[in-house]
Amino acid sequence: MRKAFEDELLRVIRRVVTGTECGEVAEIKVNNELFAFAERHQLEHLVGYLCFADGDTEQGMPFMTSLSLTTQQASAAIELSRAFSDEMIPHILLKGTVLRKLYPEEWMRNGCDVDVLVQPCDLDRAGRVLCGLGYEDQKVVTVHDVGYHRDPLRIELHYKLIEDYRIPKVAEILENIWTFARPTEEGNPYALSLPDEVFYLYQVAHMAKHFGDGGCGIRALLDLWVLNHRCEYDRDARVRLLCTAGLADFECVMLRISEYWFAGGDGEDLEFIERFILDGGAYGASENGRAVQMVRKGRLGYLCSRLFMPYSELARKYPTLEKHPYLLPVYEVRRWFSALGRKRGEYVSELKDDLRSTEEKKNIDKMLETLGLSELR
Repeated sequence: MRKAFEDELLRVIRRVVTGTECGEVAEIKVNNELFAFAERHQLEHLVGYLCFADGDTEQGMPFMTSLSLTTQQASAAIELSRAFSDEMIPHILLKGTVLRKLYPEEWMRNGCDVDVLVQPCDLDRAGRVLCGLGYEDQKVVTVHDVGYHRDPLRIELHYKLIEDYRIPKVAEILENIWTFARPTEEGNPYALSLPDEVFYLYQVAHMAKHFGDGGCGIRALLDLWVLNHRCEYDRDARVRLLCTAGLADFECVMLRISEYWFAGGDGEDLEFIERFILDGGAYGASENGRAVQMVRKGRLGYLCSRLFMPYSELARKYPTLEKHPYLLPVYEVRRWFSALGRKRGEYVSELKDDLRSTEEKKNIDKMLETLGLSELR
């Protein structure tokens, strides 16, 4: 059963974004609990908008911040796209930069970054272009992107859309992403965009990836609702690609939840999955993620996977391993010292954490099976 402040946030979304209040006219009760919950799901700007509209500028600050930042991000996206095009660097804008154009107002779809995809061979050149625009290389390279910062803006320069080891079928499709891309504007072969069904697959896959980490957040469900109500699309084309990727079941359930939350659809048999998402926050709760992995691998298998990271994952963390694979044991030990040095209490707690009830584990196992995510890594 949802808590009062959770219901209130869904009412905020229906009133501000989707316009599907279904006759609800009662005043929304804005309080600290609602703001804290909205912030966990990165939706505090929607609550702030109602406060600002009522003349409360102090509580309306999240709205003003989102409005300012999204305006700057939109300008930054145009600026970097022109700069990349001038340097003949093919690029594809991703995530919120594309999605917010489908919302009633762009500020309604907030985000921390401007995400752009370039080919691996163009990564260094694109980085130099960003530095020329005043961005600072943050020297943090993840398994799929590099970060650049120019206060208050952050650019995530992606060279891969999803890690190979997370959802292999999806990774196989998205590995050929450049064959799907088409020019966004006539006469510019470097500013590219994805066909609807491919962009949709990427969004669903991103949700599934975070779900395996403990949840995907309300905002991801809102994005899904917008993609199914605010643009033209070929449902058959979407479903064919989702089936190929093994995500058709997951998308079907997430679509049901989005309709249930934002348009009064059927919520039968969705309570456990709904609770998992609501408790997880925007990117998933660590305890939820551990529970998923423990159910999938068993306690012993889970502990082994945490102690001994697979070569493919460790090589992404330490690129030297790709040239010298015989150093695998050395880098495993190095990772242990690094992890324990930074998060000793967290790791010790994690290794002891098996407090979930047998019934709850059964529910998680059933949930993963229902979603078609039993093999999610």
